[in-house]
Amino acid sequence: MGFECNYYSRVWRVGDHKERGDYAVIGLLPHEMFQKTCHLMFDLHQSNSVDHLVSSFTRKLFHHHQQNYSPLQARVQEQFTAVPLQQQLTVIDKIKDFANSLLQDSANPRHRAIQICICFVIERRINISKSTVEGLETVRSEGCLVEIECVICFEKFENGEEITRLPCYHLFHGDCISKWLQRSITCPLCRYGLPVN
Repeated sequence: MGFECNYYSRVWRVGDHKERGDYAVIGLLPHEMFQKTCHLMFDLHQSNSVDHLVSSFTRKLFHHHQQNYSPLQARVQEQFTAVPLQQQLTVIDKIKDFANSLLQDSANPRHRAIQICICFVIERRINISKSTVEGLETVRSEGCLVEIECVICFEKFENGEEITRLPCYHLFHGDCISKWLQRSITCPLCRYGLPVN
């Protein structure tokens, strides 16, 4: 079992898009999204304004910058401090390009500073290994089990058919539950969560 992470970022000038909250956790396992939005003033007349902006955003996004986090903030920040360097560099390039485009925009010199936002999202998925699925208990459908149907495909179990039993004791066709566990790590009947290492 492992984690697959995808990273998304968006930079914009305040007023151009609807702003979002500073911290958010969206969804439940096996799919979670952690979102963090930062706001900074971009001084258009400072000589090293782009470098200063990049440094400030990087600190706010990827490093601990306050003493007392709420439980939600701590959970989100834990994900952000673990973002790989290559992904951080991609965001830094995006911030630099956006800041330089603002400096070159002829409409901006009349402004002393512009407020900029960056929204960074970490999408995390759990992938259940093939060996975990293959290691699930199997039983033969006999007697009263023949009258039960698989709740995934709604077909009854055949007499003597090998079926898969989850730790919560619910029964499914092997192929049905194998496909189900590619997109969820919980039992489709009772939401029992398979053990996550």
